Amino acid sequence: MIRFLKYLLYGGFYLFVWAIAAGLVYLIFFRTVPSCFDNQQNQDETRIDCGGSCIDCGLKYINPLTVSRPLIFKNNDQASFWARIHNPNLAYGSDKLDYKVNFYDSQNNLLLTLNQTSFIYAGETKDILEAGVRVSRGVAASAELLIEESSLNWRPAAEWTAPTLEAAEVKSAVQKDQAVITGVVKNPSSFSITKVTVGAILNDRSGFPIGVSKTDLGGLSPFQIKNFQIFIPISSTAQSEVDPEATQIILEARK
Repeated sequence: MIRFLKYLLYGGFYLFVWAIAAGLVYLIFFRTVPSCFDNQQNQDETRIDCGGSCIDCGLKYINPLTVSRPLIFKNNDQASFWARIHNPNLAYGSDKLDYKVNFYDSQNNLLLTLNQTSFIYAGETKDILEAGVRVSRGVAASAELLIEESSLNWRPAAEWTAPTLEAAEVKSAVQKDQAVITGVVKNPSSFSITKVTVGAILNDRSGFPIGVSKTDLGGLSPFQIKNFQIFIPISSTAQSEVDPEATQIILEARK
């Protein structure tokens, strides 16, 4: 009986030693150290691998920008383009947004590519207007807008906010083969705005767009007011259909 107890004691001791050794081997060679890339919520994260000391969850699970179906407006060998880019992310905007506009003929042959740079604020639906583009290789029948995803530089909404602008005294009139839109833009704030662009969308009596254009005003000092004038070419057949009161003004500003 004593010998049995002695064997049992020795066996338990060796088993304990082996358990300690196995535990040490696991801790040294096999145990995964908690990180922001282990697909587990095992630190101070608020979701898996984000929040707390890891990347912000809004940035980790950023939603892609979406593009509306473009409209193209033709006038002889020139074409104008209108599409919208929507940012569904309410917590992040991008201070850089590279995109290209491709123009195609009726056979879907590529006629021209425009490479442009812009920006987009958190939750913004941005109007993209390209006016008076000269297409010399054929007649533009369709177009597409492609976003360069790698160019996006996401910034928190608190750091990247849209400045406030006001448009007033807007008037639209048809003069021969074009519509002329005039008005003023005011910076109501106490800080300067480095770049202001005013766009216009001309609609017919059914509310359907028949032309777009834009003008760059440069910067605006605090409380400064600037006049703007925009010209939109229209065909002779569309002149009687223009609804001047339905003209939409698009303001784009960057601090």
